[in-house]
Amino acid sequence: MPRTFASGEWLGVSKVHKIRHSLRTLRTLKTNMFDFVKNVRGEMKHVSWPTKRQAIWYTTIVIVISIITAIILGFFDFIFTTILDKFII
Repeated sequence: MPRTFASGEWLGVSKVHKIRHSLRTLRTLKTNMFDFVKNVRGEMKHVSWPTKRQAIWYTTIVIVISIITAIILGFFDFIFTTILDKFII
């Protein structure tokens, strides 16, 4: 009978080999994860961060533009709803 995944064997490879392979894979993942975090920390040092004043100013600009956009969209929604109510209903 050929060895299959269903028979509990992994293509005829011994269980010890499977465990060693799994441990190697875990070590590699752990190493890759730590290398990734180390590289991210290094790259974060190269980032040009805004000052507190710039961050506040940019946040204010985003909030004001969002409010203006909401008002404009609300206005058009009101106009179109009113037009549809008068002519269709």
